Amino acid sequence: MEQLDFTEFMSALDELEKDRGLDRQIVLDALKHGIASAIKARNSSDNRIIEVDIDENTRAITFWVVRVVVEEVQSAATEISLEEAQKENPGIMVGEVVRTQIDMSSLGRIPAQTIKHVVFQKIKEAERANIRAEYEGKKCEIVTVIINDTDRAGNVYVTIGDNVEGVILKDEQVRGEVYTPGSIMKAEVLRVDTSDKKGGNKNGRILLSRRRPMLVKRLLELEVPELQKGVIVIKAIAREAGIKTKIAVASNDEKLAPVGACLGQSSMRVKNVVNELFGEKIDIIEWSADPATFIANALSPAKVIISRLSSEEKKATVTVKTDTLSLAIGKGGINAKLAAKLTGWKIDIKTMSEEFDEFNL
Repeated sequence: MEQLDFTEFMSALDELEKDRGLDRQIVLDALKHGIASAIKARNSSDNRIIEVDIDENTRAITFWVVRVVVEEVQSAATEISLEEAQKENPGIMVGEVVRTQIDMSSLGRIPAQTIKHVVFQKIKEAERANIRAEYEGKKCEIVTVIINDTDRAGNVYVTIGDNVEGVILKDEQVRGEVYTPGSIMKAEVLRVDTSDKKGGNKNGRILLSRRRPMLVKRLLELEVPELQKGVIVIKAIAREAGIKTKIAVASNDEKLAPVGACLGQSSMRVKNVVNELFGEKIDIIEWSADPATFIANALSPAKVIISRLSSEEKKATVTVKTDTLSLAIGKGGINAKLAAKLTGWKIDIKTMSEEFDEFNL
């Protein structure tokens, strides 16, 4: 059985703390827990509660037996009578604890491998907790990922930052996107996976998405300083992942045109977002507090001539020129669908000729 050299082990932990950036107290607590577990594993019939203290200055390790003060002792390993305890401390009361230092030699040989196993397990748990805390605070933010592999279910495994594991589940991917190992892309942080299912992963794996509207919003914010500063704000966004996204923007500065600022010179700002999304179309339109104007803008690039609104039903009937009907509806109805999502109104699109027929004009 390998005997532990505490001095060497402490030095190794110093390096571990430095390399992994862990809190010093976490490392010390892991060592204490590891030693206590090793003592218990060495002799499972030893029911004593052993505490470990480590003096950081001298590297000295002290062992204590902890017993609870009781009126009548039922277990000598974990309890001490009030009468006995008051011999050392007259003021002690039932329910309090007595810590008695013991000689290390009385514990026998403490197996190093057991301690190492428990210590590294505790450190891994601490690292996972750090990752969870970090990425729980990054929900709805975007991160850069490197594609690693794909499993049989179609889930894509990635690396984020300094070797943090993430996964883009099948339902969070964009149809038509190809996730080639080694390729780099952006993804939205959804949450930290702490599931403990058979064959699953409970180590704080980060769940990511490529298909939600927030990804487009965050990507555009990276490209447009005015969005970062709050001069321009995104009022609404609707997305059909991989096909098209509509974004409604407004300006807090009447001298600054919000759509032009988001597009950038030669539309380079929005083109950078389109490239990140592998060619997904993006319409940026101006938001308006007036529903009729907002709906008309949302149906861009079609030009709305007439619109009638029913506030009770939140339904809009809009009229367009016959030759622009296909633009208003869009391929597969995508333009009209996204306009409805963006505005929150049901939209019924008619041509001028249909409008005339309805009113017998």
